Amino acid sequence: MNKQTGARIKKIRISQNIHAKHMADELGILDTSYSKIEREGTNNLKTLLKIASILKVELHTIIHTTNDINEIFEPDVLYGLATRQDIFELKDLITKVLNLITKNNQIANTKFKGSKRNRLN
Repeated sequence: MNKQTGARIKKIRISQNIHAKHMADELGILDTSYSKIEREGTNNLKTLLKIASILKVELHTIIHTTNDINEIFEPDVLYGLATRQDIFELKDLITKVLNLITKNNQIANTKFKGSKRNRLN
């Protein structure tokens, strides 16, 4: 992870009125170690999962890949789930996949019907 992840953690923590000392205590680490997580982020998945649990958010809320940290708290967020934009992008992706599946099924059916006709002749 990176500095953005640490900044996201800090922003969420502050929005919930949780002190950094409490986070460090819950994680079982020194205050300075926790401060470093908020400054630099961490790649430790176990630590990220525990932080998410303490903050009562989903892991992806912390490791969200947006360049805009404020996006997490914009009105178009479905808290802890996804932004509307994420949902629209997912819907578009699902539609494309379904279209590909339909197209592949049509091709397969055409080939099957053609091979079935050949066997009948």
